[in-house]
Amino acid sequence: MSSYKYQDLLKEGYIKIKLTPEEHKEIFRNYNRQSRCEVYENENSFVRDSYEPLWIIVMNILLYPILLLLHGLSNVKEINNDIRSLFNQKENGQFIRDYIFKSDLIKYGKKFTDSFNTTK
Repeated sequence: MSSYKYQDLLKEGYIKIKLTPEEHKEIFRNYNRQSRCEVYENENSFVRDSYEPLWIIVMNILLYPILLLLHGLSNVKEINNDIRSLFNQKENGQFIRDYIFKSDLIKYGKKFTDSFNTTK
């Protein structure tokens, strides 16, 4: 068992926001929008939590018999745990969290909507 505990960003002062595809591309320029993601914002930064796309989860379920054949029946428990972790990605820590600081975006001339400071 893992000792991982999910840290809820909403309790840490972040707000959950929705970005337009153009804003997402401007702020997170190296990340594709195809993966499921949640974006949070506070006074200093943007945070992006990325999760496995739904089609990956479906493919793992459909290809389960082939996975068993390839990995052998001795690894059934491990394969089941891997597939189970895809359904509870937040609780198991099976996601990627990226921080982008607003000061860096300003320094490089990126345009973004600041939900906390509306005077800019």
